[in-house]
Amino acid sequence: MRTTTNKLALPAEPTSAPGGPVGIFELLRAYNSSLETMRLWLDAAGLSEVERIGIADAWQGEMREMFRASGYCFSCNRTLSRCRCAD
Repeated sequence: MRTTTNKLALPAEPTSAPGGPVGIFELLRAYNSSLETMRLWLDAAGLSEVERIGIADAWQGEMREMFRASGYCFSCNRTLSRCRCAD
């Protein structure tokens, strides 16, 4: 996990077999780990509600991009080719 006091808590890139694609379970594991880190950081940060919401929104955008870059939809967890979300 990469964390600093002024930046979002983003997970390390999910890992898979060398040269192989990242699977949904690895992505979800990275997401859950990052979510727990984010919750702990936000609780300890002493930020206003508006600041907390803004940070959570930016973090969620980063997660969405991580899923998309790995070929999965953040909302439904399906591969992008099977996703039917109105994105």
